[in-house]
Amino acid sequence: MKRWTILGLVLVACAPPATPRLQVQVPSASPLVPSEPDILGSAPVLSAAQAFTPPTPTSSKLMNGSELRFLEVHRVPMVSVTLALQAGAWNDPRGKEGLSYFTAQMLDEGAGKYGGSALAAAFESLGTSLHIEVDVDAAYFSLTVLAENLAPAVALLADVVERPRFAAPDFKRAHGLWLDELRARADEADSVARVVMRKVTLNGGRNAHPWSGTLAGAAKVTLPDVRRHYVEQYRSYNAHFAVAGDISSIELTRILDASFGKWAHPSPTVGYGTGTGRGRPPRLVVVDRPGAPQAVVGFARYGLSARDKDMPGVMRANIALGGSFTSRLNLDLREKHGWSYGARSAFSVSSSPGVMVAWAAVQTDATIDSSKALLADVTEFAQSGLNDEEVSKTLATMNAEFVRSYSTVDAMSARLAQHEILGKPLDADANLLHAATSLDRAALSALAKRYFATDEGTFVIVGPLEKFKARLSELNLGEPELRDAEGEVITSK
Repeated sequence: MKRWTILGLVLVACAPPATPRLQVQVPSASPLVPSEPDILGSAPVLSAAQAFTPPTPTSSKLMNGSELRFLEVHRVPMVSVTLALQAGAWNDPRGKEGLSYFTAQMLDEGAGKYGGSALAAAFESLGTSLHIEVDVDAAYFSLTVLAENLAPAVALLADVVERPRFAAPDFKRAHGLWLDELRARADEADSVARVVMRKVTLNGGRNAHPWSGTLAGAAKVTLPDVRRHYVEQYRSYNAHFAVAGDISSIELTRILDASFGKWAHPSPTVGYGTGTGRGRPPRLVVVDRPGAPQAVVGFARYGLSARDKDMPGVMRANIALGGSFTSRLNLDLREKHGWSYGARSAFSVSSSPGVMVAWAAVQTDATIDSSKALLADVTEFAQSGLNDEEVSKTLATMNAEFVRSYSTVDAMSARLAQHEILGKPLDADANLLHAATSLDRAALSALAKRYFATDEGTFVIVGPLEKFKARLSELNLGEPELRDAEGEVITSK
């Protein structure tokens, strides 16, 4: 019933270029034989993609004071509901990192008259399931259901959010599973790399730790902590509803008010405070994984807030570097050299400045060569900007991504919910798409120079140190700083 995903740019697979036909020269002494016509005909000429205008949702308030954004969509008899609460990892108390994540996961371990298994069965009987996600800003609870089953599904959602049981046996079992998940993360090089890149870049900030928590923090979380965190954070003043689907606004409001109308709406409580850390990060970090069959190499630097005026253009520029299958990083490390199954780059999307990362899982014996190539690719991109082909490709790709974001009701409600949490206006996507697609090559290249430069940032390698230790000096990044799988310093050289 749970899933944990990170919102970001989607990799887009593009077809490889057509192989040119072999031209054979016929000797002049040979008789000329007319060539047979191509039975497939000539290649079709594609028309220019039509401009896409994202629809604008309506906005209203429910009886309990919660905000509602709604898109009425009658393509299929389905409705998707996302309830977003400003109870993300930003609110984790120091020393108990992951409390926000675990509190959200505990909510469907039993609620109202249902135990955990019975609750799952109740959702399943309506043809749906509840998905729970947590990021730095919010906790998201979402479901997609046939329109005729919306009312009972929303009633179950209200049980989860308003009447969780938090039973001691459920806590003990779920807490043990959570610790097991965090231990297992240490064996996943890709996950370790992303945890460490965020940690070293945002060192000291409240948003520096992984959203699912740390082992040290999780070990200290108690059932009273969960109950207290719920009381402080899970209130209607913190809640935002985003809905898309086959229902009228009047009927939707009636259903939501019936289940959530009496939800408590006290004055906001004081949170744990906010703060960002941006000390100068180390230049080179290594996480040793003896005997690992592959390594993960990556570069990370300070990013920007999703509310920043430059974010639309940065999202578009990133497509050229590592946001699509035909990006520079993937074409170099995967297609040209065969060192990796895929290389990519992304910017975190949050209300506070996050991180820019570029990374790839590579063959162990190519750790240093692929590190040099990735760093060179990012550096070149920042210095030279986009070429004409990339300007055109990123324009088409970004349009396609927005079309995809509005292709299903669940994608729509998720997007609307994130906009609510980020405090964006109703026409946010129309503004974002216009801002991104109106940029020319010079403007995009200027953004690449500002937000992708490698002079400030950290290069991270997660892999068997003994296999590449002798060649680390080739990166010209100084002595490596050794850290563990959660980004904590082991020793400095």
